[in-house]
Amino acid sequence: KRPDAGRDEGGGFCPAEKRLFQILMEDRTVAQDLFQESGEEVFRGLRSEPVFLYILECHKTSRAWSLHEMKDRVAPALVSQLSGALFEKGSSGSLEEAQECLKAIRKIHLQNRLKEIQALIARSEKRGEKEELVTLLYKKQDVTKQILDLG
Repeated sequence: KRPDAGRDEGGGFCPAEKRLFQILMEDRTVAQDLFQESGEEVFRGLRSEPVFLYILECHKTSRAWSLHEMKDRVAPALVSQLSGALFEKGSSGSLEEAQECLKAIRKIHLQNRLKEIQALIARSEKRGEKEELVTLLYKKQDVTKQILDLG
């Protein structure tokens, strides 16, 4: 038997995604302070993006979110994996822990953005588009600075 045979075929979540989901399902009041400074762009590109967009939408409209309602909006494999995460035993989450998870997710988002910009830079260099290249280099510098600021 392969060591990873028990893992989901679609890939897993990063620990920060999973833990943030656990905290938000356990204590919905955390969302008020947590999402005050965060938008949906942080979750773009993550496997859990539809889940967090659903939670954000519910938070903005002051509706309660639930795993049952989420089943209608998210792929079944994703819901299955997340429901498994809810059954894992863990300590109670705090706002500080949720903020650390969000910080880690933001860092992943920025690293993915940096990869996209680097691919665009390579394409611009190949095509000889010097003006676009300069703009992209400034964007790369800005994203790199944001990553470094997160620590």
